[in-house]
Amino acid sequence: MECAAREITGGRYVRLLSFVVQAILLLAVEPLLAQVRLSDGRPSLDVAALEAAGLKGYRARHLLLVSDAPTEQCQDLPALVDRFYPALQQTLGPLARAADGAEFQVTGYLMEARERFRQAGVLPEGDFVIRHGRHLGYQFWMNNQPSDYYRRHLLLHEVVHCYLMCEHGMRDIPPLWYTEGVAEMLATHRVQPLQFGILPEQLNGFEG
Repeated sequence: MECAAREITGGRYVRLLSFVVQAILLLAVEPLLAQVRLSDGRPSLDVAALEAAGLKGYRARHLLLVSDAPTEQCQDLPALVDRFYPALQQTLGPLARAADGAEFQVTGYLMEARERFRQAGVLPEGDFVIRHGRHLGYQFWMNNQPSDYYRRHLLLHEVVHCYLMCEHGMRDIPPLWYTEGVAEMLATHRVQPLQFGILPEQLNGFEG
C-alpha cells in the first residue's frame, strides 16, 4: 500500500514538474512570437490570367491593386495607401517584422464584375461572402462604389483591417468593436489637404 502511494505521489510530481516546465517554456517563447507577424502568404498572380479576364494591376509600396474598374478610378489608390501608411503607424504603432522578412504590402481586389475575378482564380474558394468589403490575411476584396470618396474610404478601411490582423498567430488582436471603429475613424479622410482620421463638419462630400 505504501509503495503504491509513493508511485501515485511520484506520478503527480512528474506531471506537476512537466506542467511547470511547459509553462516556463511558453513564457520564454511568447515574447519571441510577439516580435514577428504573419509571413506574406499571398499567392503569386498570373498576369496572363488577369489580363485574359479583363483585370489590370496597379502597384505601389504598400498596395498591389487588381481591378476591372476604369483606370481613372484606380490609378491613384496605391499611392494613397502609401501616404496612409504613416498614419497607421502613428495611430496603431509600428508593425513587428514579418516572419519571412517581407515588407508590409497588401493585395486589394476592386471588383465591378465579380465573375471576372472568379475566372482569373483570385476569389477565395467556398462560401466567402463579400457584401461590401472583406479581408483575409494580406488580401482584401471590395465591391466598387459609385462615389469616389467612398471607394477610397472602403479601401482604406480594409487596409486598416489587414494591418491590425497580421500579428503572428492572431495574437493580441483587438476585439471586433475596436477594429471596426478604428478602421472607420482612420478611413474618414479629405483629399485637399490630404488628412486621415478626421471628424467631418458636414456630410456633403463624405457620402457612402
